[in-house]
Amino acid sequence: MCGIGRVGSNVAKELLKTRRAIVVVESDRAALDLWLEHYPDTLYLHADAADDDALRMAGADEIVSPDFTGGMRIVSAMVRPHVINFMDQMLLTDEGLRVEEVQVPLHYAATPVSALVPKSRDYILVASHAQGKWVFHPADEHLVRGGASLIFMTNPGGRVHLEQLLKG
Repeated sequence: MCGIGRVGSNVAKELLKTRRAIVVVESDRAALDLWLEHYPDTLYLHADAADDDALRMAGADEIVSPDFTGGMRIVSAMVRPHVINFMDQMLLTDEGLRVEEVQVPLHYAATPVSALVPKSRDYILVASHAQGKWVFHPADEHLVRGGASLIFMTNPGGRVHLEQLLKG
């Protein structure tokens, strides 16, 4: 991730809450020092990451525009207020409920989703994604192949459990 200003610090905190490793790239030494006072174990690089092309070459998977994302959030709150409220409440609960993504290891042969991830009250399978195609609320017999992404509603511990389950 890059930067730990007003937006980036919220991103970093969410990544830490959901048990993700982070590396902070920040050009403002004062902001970096303030962050490190509270999160001293953070891996960081004191550098400028303003060049999108340099970020892509360095391995960034996504580059997100806060202006675009903020605009979409405002529209969503206008036209889907209960959905946005639900998503906000997920972020505020003590259970840490999130929509999480789990990768199916490449070595898996085509397997019915019910055999890969048995039903549980600890998670809800929302969708699968493979080869550019989404299947929402996949049926038990839906075949999942190695490399697919499975989207769940769960907490960070549930995500870790699912990752371990799929690793075997």
